[in-house]
Amino acid sequence: HKDRRIVFGFAGNTGKTHLPIIDGQPSGRIHYLRLMTPLGLQIRKRDGKEESVQEVINHNLESRIIPNFSHTGSFKRRHVRWRVTETGLAGALLLEQAPSPTKDWFTPGEDYLEWRKIEDAKLIVEDYRNKPEESEKFGNRLREKILANHTPEKFWGRILARIK
Repeated sequence: HKDRRIVFGFAGNTGKTHLPIIDGQPSGRIHYLRLMTPLGLQIRKRDGKEESVQEVINHNLESRIIPNFSHTGSFKRRHVRWRVTETGLAGALLLEQAPSPTKDWFTPGEDYLEWRKIEDAKLIVEDYRNKPEESEKFGNRLREKILANHTPEKFWGRILARIK
């Protein structure tokens, strides 16, 4: 991780600019991304162009810490987003928004770290900014669990076993 050029990075869809208000507060991915930018977050927006897929992958592979936002598009529920898998396969430290069902598949504090408020994310980023060996350990553990338990073959194998 010490050679990765991005300490704190996000690649993907940044969300709508019109923010839903939940519990009197603006919500949505773009809201949190804006609040994380002063923490050094480097954003690579997904633009729908075919060549940008590899650029998003490269951004993840160059990032040590990647935030995730567990809300669904409606902001009414939470789910395990594809970014969890992308982050793990990139070997980066996942900074997951809690509460999240990610804890049903991976172990908080072992495979990833959780944040509830921007202040939590700030403390984690500041703490791990100069600890590449520690962020790498998280990334490796998450990657190992994904490869051991959550590849397409294993996922679909479990579904097909239930159908039979």
